[in-house]
Amino acid sequence: RVNVPGDHAFGAVFINIFKEDMQPFKGSKNVALVYTVGALGRNKRAEGEGAPSAEREALVKKTKKDFLEAIYLTGQNVMAAVVAYNREEAKDGLPRIDVLRSPIVAGGTFIHPDAAPEDVALALLCGYKDQHDPQHSPHLELMPGKDMEDAIAACQRGEFWQERLPRPEA
Repeated sequence: RVNVPGDHAFGAVFINIFKEDMQPFKGSKNVALVYTVGALGRNKRAEGEGAPSAEREALVKKTKKDFLEAIYLTGQNVMAAVVAYNREEAKDGLPRIDVLRSPIVAGGTFIHPDAAPEDVALALLCGYKDQHDPQHSPHLELMPGKDMEDAIAACQRGEFWQERLPRPEA
């Protein structure tokens, strides 16, 4: 599932359902791998991938706002993909995705220099929340740590990621 224009994978979501005999930790609920590609907040590559290309620079989100909005849309896309899978495919005898374990997507190497990991986590959670479907959404198991815990608390208070942006000067 892709929700962004262009010929890149940033924001895309891939769901791979494991055959029953190939599920990690047999007998567990590890039925799928849900993979997404977070936005670029800086032109870096993961360790061991080599130097980033100059063309890649065009894909970098230049502002904190654009970066967090891309993370928010990625969160929406992840939840929409899992909800759609649970609604349509799981009824055809495939296993439901009942639990989604999530890190802070793009909250490390690729984070925008003006964004804090908590801001990224909040944008992601807001995206998940906005696509929540009581019948088909999975239970979320979120990466432990202070940044995610603070983002969860902010989300529970009703904060939205846009509140983390600098206010325009009058």
